[in-house]
Amino acid sequence: SIIKNSHNFPIEIIVVYNGLECNLNIFDKFQVIHSDLCWVSKGYNSAANHAKGEYIAFFHDDCILDDKKWIKKSIDNLKKETIAISSETFFYNYSASECTPVTIKKSNFTKYGAARFTPLVIKKADFKEIGKFDEFYHIGMEDEDFSTKILFERKKKIKVIIKGAHFSGM
Repeated sequence: SIIKNSHNFPIEIIVVYNGLECNLNIFDKFQVIHSDLCWVSKGYNSAANHAKGEYIAFFHDDCILDDKKWIKKSIDNLKKETIAISSETFFYNYSASECTPVTIKKSNFTKYGAARFTPLVIKKADFKEIGKFDEFYHIGMEDEDFSTKILFERKKKIKVIIKGAHFSGM
């Protein structure tokens, strides 16, 4: 969905592999970085260090974009007072018989102070200045922690404008 929704923009895709077993040949067109097992924060930071562009976007392997203008909207807003862009994410809870969407609304960001910001789009310089993802976090919580840094320590805005879904892979 990233490639499908990124026409007319040069993009660099870096795949971070931090799993056990996978046929990595399916990613032969992309740069693949190996990271410690399930250590998402280390993988994100490693990919950011390798990224060549001015902007970086983080996606989990279970995120889907549904927004053909996500890059333009993100860049336009990042040139203003906004420090990061995310989606009003739909999490899908699975059971044997159903797939139930749960919407995390914009109001939750200010109400709870943190949110799962995946996907996340940010200027590479701002990402470094904020201090990257805290590598203390092994599986999960790295995006909640990073959003807290942005909202409380830096007192910056995170705008929710990307249409997409996050399928709760963890």
